[in-house]
Amino acid sequence: MATEYKAPAVEKLFDILELMVENNCTYSLIELSKRLKISTNSVFRIIKEMEHRNYVVRTLEGTYELTPKIYYLGSKISDRIDVVNLSKGILKELSATTKETVLIAVLDEKYNTLVLNQVISPLSVKFISTPGMSYPTHCSAMGKAILAYDKSGIADKLELTKMTGSTITDYEEFIRELENVQRVGFASDMEESFEGLRCIGAPVFSFNNNVVCAIGISGPSFRMTRENMKSHSFEITKKALELSKLFGYKEGDMNETD
Repeated sequence: MATEYKAPAVEKLFDILELMVENNCTYSLIELSKRLKISTNSVFRIIKEMEHRNYVVRTLEGTYELTPKIYYLGSKISDRIDVVNLSKGILKELSATTKETVLIAVLDEKYNTLVLNQVISPLSVKFISTPGMSYPTHCSAMGKAILAYDKSGIADKLELTKMTGSTITDYEEFIRELENVQRVGFASDMEESFEGLRCIGAPVFSFNNNVVCAIGISGPSFRMTRENMKSHSFEITKKALELSKLFGYKEGDMNETD
């Protein structure tokens, strides 16, 4: 029989959270204590920590209610699961066609490029990432593909740190790079993040024309020649459009916006 490990404080936290989510109403400390049979002192400490982290807010009546932050976290997880599941077949097809590692990524809360999933190249020399790993967005092909269509001004908040001799660190040049992505439909990383690694990335849109993620092809520079990258660009933009349609995007919509 497996050993049971208990964390009483964590159990109480989840009891409080689940109660507040299920009933979607405000509670006083005393009400929470009575409903859950937890000491008022314990409830007070837990609620104050939740308030400090902006998961609950105190109302004018002195009760506590959940903030949208908890729903935001849930929706972000749901979005990522949907993205991963919807893209699996397309990533496999793209990797089979190009023989390179194919990835899918979003921007995380710090505006880094966060890898959600990958299909690894079958070749002996290849690029391998790790789902959950993040990279600086300004030198990532997938990151640039997302930023090119971002409407919230994220590009203004990035620090263009020099990663290699090819990294774009001039802001005006970087903006021109993003404008070019809009013109051609895909972004490139010409050894800007790692020496010897080249990538291309294409944006994936949703039904409301917002970018939901980007897919990318990454491989060693001796194989990712400009000629091969041009060939791969046709494949990746085609697959990005296929994935966009799964999110409800209608081809040609972007020409009608902005």
